Amino acid sequence: MNKLTDAEAERLAMLAEEAAEVVQIVGKILRHGYDSYHPLQPDVLNRELLDDELRDLLTVAKRMVGKGDVEGNFFARGSQCGVEAKAPLHAPSGGSPYRRRRPWLT
Repeated sequence: MNKLTDAEAERLAMLAEEAAEVVQIVGKILRHGYDSYHPLQPDVLNRELLDDELRDLLTVAKRMVGKGDVEGNFFARGSQCGVEAKAPLHAPSGGSPYRRRRPWLT
């Protein structure tokens, strides 16, 4: 079928879970702001939650690099991770603030 080992499939599942958690907290920040918090956890800001989730995501990514699942070029010094900032979101130009490096689209 997909020729993945059980360990590879588990690491991919962990990566998907952590990526989903990053997306979830980003959505909360977009709605409520960085310095907002859950009413039951007023001592933990959304900014801190994002930091925690990004750390978890990078931990899984580093594990995948260590196991040879991916090369890890995204950890290279000076890497822009495929995204170049072009303009702030509120720029009047109306264009996207980020341009993915996809040569087949240009």
